[in-house]
Amino acid sequence: MRLTVPAAAVTAGPAWKIEVLIYPYTDITYLTAGVSHRLVGSLMPDEVTNIKTSMIGFVDTDVPALSSGKQHPKLTVKTVNKPLDAASLVADGGGGWTPDPWSTKADQDPGYNSYIVFWQSYGWDWGINATDNIGHYGGLTWNLGPAPTFSEITLSQLDYGGHNVIKHEWGHAITGFYDATGIAPKPMADNHHPESSVNCKTGRGYVLLDESASNPIPNSIFNNNSGFTHDYYSGLTAQASNPRHCIGITAKAWASGGPVSKR
Repeated sequence: MRLTVPAAAVTAGPAWKIEVLIYPYTDITYLTAGVSHRLVGSLMPDEVTNIKTSMIGFVDTDVPALSSGKQHPKLTVKTVNKPLDAASLVADGGGGWTPDPWSTKADQDPGYNSYIVFWQSYGWDWGINATDNIGHYGGLTWNLGPAPTFSEITLSQLDYGGHNVIKHEWGHAITGFYDATGIAPKPMADNHHPESSVNCKTGRGYVLLDESASNPIPNSIFNNNSGFTHDYYSGLTAQASNPRHCIGITAKAWASGGPVSKR
């Protein structure tokens, strides 16, 4: 099943094309310290709908606002009806498992700037007869240089953080790409450290709170219009140690296009 959302009629730069891959099923058998595990998990239909709704809101509302109108991505959502298993999950370095850019390559359609995988990391472990969560990081983005970007997000993180986890992981993707191409100002904006960043025009710091849709907090970390994420998506943030040097994704960077969509 595939859902495609067109880009806005007018964009300041070439629209980034994002393909979302939803894996409704997980079925992996593995050994840990000599103990055999078999974790089986699945996404409910309403959870798949929630992923689609969240991504539509991200491309239609969040990114245009966060980028100060400089970007409105195109979105394609594809459901992959085969389980993530030992061939398509790899060790995540934290004691858990994750899909990665190479293990899911066969399911990625060519011609996209970004790939985002959503999957179910929770399930029933038949080896120990208990529930478990094998996605120990919740969300990861690989730095692939100038190549198309890749992020994965577990359902548990989407439920917990709403759009914020998508903003954060795609923030890793775009800052890494534009840093690798040399188009964005150096140094690369670090979206893990809002506490050491300021707005480069005002010198003002940020409210270090994680807002929600029902409780927006102006100038907070994820606020669409005046917060830390907005400023690095718009090339308006700076390191507190060099407050007048603007870094992040500038209008020039957005206008240059992405790994595939270019002028």
